[in-house]
Amino acid sequence: MEFKLKSHSGVPVMVLAGVATLIAALSVWRAHHVLAVGLLPAVNALDYRIIFFLNRFAHRSWTLDTIFDVIDSNPLASAPLLMAFWWAWFKDKDRVAQTETREILLHGIVGSFLLIVALRVLDYTVPYRGRPLHNPELHFTLPYGVEPNRLLGWSAFPSDHAVMWFFLATTIWYVSRRLGAFLYVYVSLTLCIARIYLGIHYPSDIIVGGLIGIAVARLCKVPAIRKTMAEQPLRWMQLSPGIFYAGLFIVTEQMMEGFSSLHEVQALLHATVHAVMKAI
Repeated sequence: MEFKLKSHSGVPVMVLAGVATLIAALSVWRAHHVLAVGLLPAVNALDYRIIFFLNRFAHRSWTLDTIFDVIDSNPLASAPLLMAFWWAWFKDKDRVAQTETREILLHGIVGSFLLIVALRVLDYTVPYRGRPLHNPELHFTLPYGVEPNRLLGWSAFPSDHAVMWFFLATTIWYVSRRLGAFLYVYVSLTLCIARIYLGIHYPSDIIVGGLIGIAVARLCKVPAIRKTMAEQPLRWMQLSPGIFYAGLFIVTEQMMEGFSSLHEVQALLHATVHAVMKAI
């Protein structure tokens, strides 16, 4: 018996999904901004204490510094998130359960992309926050292998990596509580600690990014939003499974490597456009 998707909206699916994600991001961001005004001194004090503590171990052991650098830069460090995604995609045999699970997973993939784009746009509306390794007040000791100009000019707040990691972990949580709990612990103790140790983020950058990811991921429990996000991708899967899975593989691979390839392409295009405009 052929399974057919029901259409849940006459409005283009991606427009509704983008609007829902942007509204959610704005709401969480605004709530944090209002709260942070009064808590800013306490937050900064806690950030500095944690940075000072971790930085005591920097540039003492090449092995330790390299371990954290590999955790942060090697795509395999985020592989458990993608392995969990693909396990969950094929785990259900019952068609109804499988469809609901795939709706949740596609909400996680599409929603995390839209959320990160929304946060990149919102970066232009909030004050710039430099990285810990660039903060002269910290007298930060660079770990072995860390370039002093790394991510110079990029605002640290919030951590878009933390947004994506916790968004995906929460997505898996709604499919398997045990696996989701493991991913929360894994991400917190490896990927997040590494970025703090290397001076890329303050703890509050990670915490706020994680909370934003978790909050927006919870929208998958609203059937209308979840189905709207997943409707068009699932239709593509039925019409052209080869193209769909090839595209989904590329998307998940980019997430595993933290969009570094896309960032390189973006930098190349930006430099090319700048050179052309200057020549004209």
